[in-house]
This record gives sequence, C-alpha cells and structure tokens, in this order.
Amino acid sequence: MEDRGASDDGTIDVAVLALRDILESPPAPLGATFVKPDLQGYELRALEGAGAALADLDVFPTEASFYAHDYETSIARLIAFFDRHRFELHDIGSLSPRRRDCRAHQTDLLFVRRESRFTRDRAWD
Repeated sequence: MEDRGASDDGTIDVAVLALRDILESPPAPLGATFVKPDLQGYELRALEGAGAALADLDVFPTEASFYAHDYETSIARLIAFFDRHRFELHDIGSLSPRRRDCRAHQTDLLFVRRESRFTRDRAWD
C-alpha cells in the first residue's frame, strides 16, 4: 500500500481491506494465517463478512467488552458466532479494568478451531 501522507487539511487517506480479501489473498505465502484485528468493537461485522475464508484459520484472537457499547458486540454473541464456525474459546489473554471501580471492562479472547492441534491436549496436568 502506498503511503500518501497527510493532506493540507490534516486528513490521511488509508487503504481499507475486507477481512475476507486478506484471508483469501494473504500478503505472503506463510503456510499459516494469523490475523489479529483491532476493530474497536466491529470484529463481529468483519467476521460475518469473511465467509468461507474463516475455514483456513486455526486461531483467531479478538478483543471484547464485558459491557458492550451500542456499536460493540457482546461476548456472548462472539462466542456464539465462533461456536457456529467450529471454534472454541481457548484462552483469555488479558483483562482491562474500568478505572473508577476496577470492574472488568475489556479482554482479549483467543478462539481456536475445534479440530486444531492446539485443542487436542485436554489433560489437566
């Protein structure tokens, strides 16, 4: 992508790609695809547009809010979406508290495809 810099009024033009397009034509042949979107609450909309390209992923990290704003997706809806696409919640990467009372606000969730090698070991120790 070409960096056009800022215009005279301070705006910056950026290229926007659909998640489906990135998954169907990754920038380099890596043998595996890892995507970490930072879409500020719009992750589910991007995922819904990814279509069949999700089948090529084994791991998908995403951000989520415990109490979603109007534009954000609830954690329950994210889990339901991934469940329909044969992913399971594998790990919680972090918890970010709300400053005024330390209530959990945001988290990073890691979803893994059920058939993945990452889900085979279910031993407790």
